[in-house]
Amino acid sequence: MKRFRGTDYEERSIENASRAFGYVYWPKLMDDRCYGDTMLGDLLAGSAAAHPHGAEYVGHVQAMAKSIRDSIKALKRRHISCVRLGASWAEADTPGGLSWMKWYFEEFSRAGFEILPCLNYTPARFATARIERMRREAEGDLEHLKKIAELQPLSNIPPEPLDAFADYVRDFIRMFGKYLRPGSHIELWNEPNINTDWNPEIDTDGRMFVDMLAPAAQIVRESGFKVLLGGLTKFIETLDWLERHGPLGVLDHADAVGFHILRGTWSEKRPPQPLSERIAAIKATMRTFADRDIPVFLDEVGFATLDLKLEVPQEELEEIQAALFADTFLALADGSAAYAYWYSAEDKIVDSVRFITTGWEDILQYFFGDTDMEGNPKLLRTLLEQGGPIRVLEYIESRNAWDRAYEVIDRGTPYDWSVEQLKSIVEQMKALAHERTLRTAPKKKEAA
Repeated sequence: MKRFRGTDYEERSIENASRAFGYVYWPKLMDDRCYGDTMLGDLLAGSAAAHPHGAEYVGHVQAMAKSIRDSIKALKRRHISCVRLGASWAEADTPGGLSWMKWYFEEFSRAGFEILPCLNYTPARFATARIERMRREAEGDLEHLKKIAELQPLSNIPPEPLDAFADYVRDFIRMFGKYLRPGSHIELWNEPNINTDWNPEIDTDGRMFVDMLAPAAQIVRESGFKVLLGGLTKFIETLDWLERHGPLGVLDHADAVGFHILRGTWSEKRPPQPLSERIAAIKATMRTFADRDIPVFLDEVGFATLDLKLEVPQEELEEIQAALFADTFLALADGSAAYAYWYSAEDKIVDSVRFITTGWEDILQYFFGDTDMEGNPKLLRTLLEQGGPIRVLEYIESRNAWDRAYEVIDRGTPYDWSVEQLKSIVEQMKALAHERTLRTAPKKKEAA
């Protein structure tokens, strides 16, 4: 027996929890250039020396391959054996998308990772078809047509036809099923309870989502896998979504349900509480619509180590990050959650169009990594490399730092800052990362 946070845990529970703790990794094609399937596989494997697009293109693709291989080695050093991989339907429907996905799934599988694939995002052609159908059905309704005219074929639009998603699921299993463990889960969609991933103004009563999910789930089960209903985000909103969709039978098509808790962004502003308590509330809500207990996956959990006001010391933010990791570990050890996936390995700054043009992008989301922008390890990564998830647990216990996982930091909101101010914050964070690099760099020996 081992004692953590005043509770005894069997060593087997601790070991099982360590094996069920993974990372989120969502490798996307790096830009909008047309990769094409021709030669992409050969380039990724390093067996093609030339390409019609030129040497720059070859170097670009092979740099992507190196990035994936380096990430695999880095996760191994953290003693991580599970990974949640993106399998974007939208990207698979673009030139080169399937070849890219096949390559990185094979790389992670060969390295021995247990893979949880997440299938979501509507391709542009199916989103366009939905908008065109809505336009036909609204003929003569000028006010409705005006609203439809404002729609863009984005990845959150319900596909037309809805069963096109099932076709993708079938194709995915045929091509990628060999990289998954028999009887493991396949995640269908991601965050369907927020409008960035599913448009509620089109699917006003939720029936489109359930009608899309049902045939896809049937294919997953018939193929010998289990269905993970894509991760719901925000605690109260998760309960509300289940209350609305439960009567529609959504849980009939789920063998497990995902939940996201990303502290420090728009998705998690309320005072935190132990994850086990939140999971218990989610399970209780599901039990009112299902005649069985449905497991919960914490398929995105993390903490952003950035204070927009730049007032909280970086060391404190990193200890909070490690404490939340340990709290998540105990939710696995006590059986509350079946799996957990940490978000994410590295801090990454991506100046999206929304950020550049409006300044209200939540830049906190780019500081979830356990590694800073210059590749320096934060406290969490250092502990993981010392001994894996169990080492993080032992560290927080030794310091009796459990309360850090529930601290509320008024770090401000990006909506209060201008574009110039947000960019200034980013530059200051880059400077802090560079200072850490200088502090930790090996000192040169003085000449004799």
